[in-house]
Amino acid sequence: MERILPWFNFKHSASESAWNGYLAAARCPPQEIGTNLKPLLLELFPRIYHWSWEHSLAEIATQIVVELAVIRKDHPDGLIPNEARHCLRNMNDQNRREAVFRLSLIGQREDDGWSLYVIPFINTVWPRERKFRTSTLVSSWVSLLESTGENFPSVLRAVRKFLVPVEGESHWLYRFSRDMGGDPPLTEKYPEVVLELLDAVVPNSAEDAPYELAQILDLVEQTDPSLVRDRRFIRLINLIEQT
Repeated sequence: MERILPWFNFKHSASESAWNGYLAAARCPPQEIGTNLKPLLLELFPRIYHWSWEHSLAEIATQIVVELAVIRKDHPDGLIPNEARHCLRNMNDQNRREAVFRLSLIGQREDDGWSLYVIPFINTVWPRERKFRTSTLVSSWVSLLESTGENFPSVLRAVRKFLVPVEGESHWLYRFSRDMGGDPPLTEKYPEVVLELLDAVVPNSAEDAPYELAQILDLVEQTDPSLVRDRRFIRLINLIEQT
């Protein structure tokens, strides 16, 4: 606390080495140390990109930010929504994608992780500015949704506002069209919810229609034939007929 903690101050000559060692350990420190480091952690992004490090350390920093904001938000060393949002805004798009991936792990790892941790984080923390709704982030959100199981409808309601049409992606919806590990695709369980997802992410261009779109729509029709009259289904099936 007296000798080493001052090294983390960004004005100290040992700052880069101190943060490198901290992140290389790949774990959150004891609460007392974490509480004292928190004001500096809030400024680590985007400063971390000015150091000539390999990407893995920025990835670890992202994981720590998410864990402190999700699991330890009520502890002295945790991050409250405004603090976590500040960090996310200062990350690059790749690290924001890794933040989404970490949320997916937490949702699967923790008991009731989706409802207790992930959905509240998405609703109260994730930045809502349009510039953060990129196609690469949409792909990450869709990957997260694939792993939600019975929580798929409620998680999609939280994520929906961050979804935009994705162009130039062909093989990224395959888990909605086929069994994975013995589990039926989400389309068989939630055909209308999957249709809502497709309507949000598939652009109105036949050239950009995902490869799996026809197969997913066939599965939607088999599961709930009434949806063929839905305006979203009609728009998407028209794209297929144009190809």
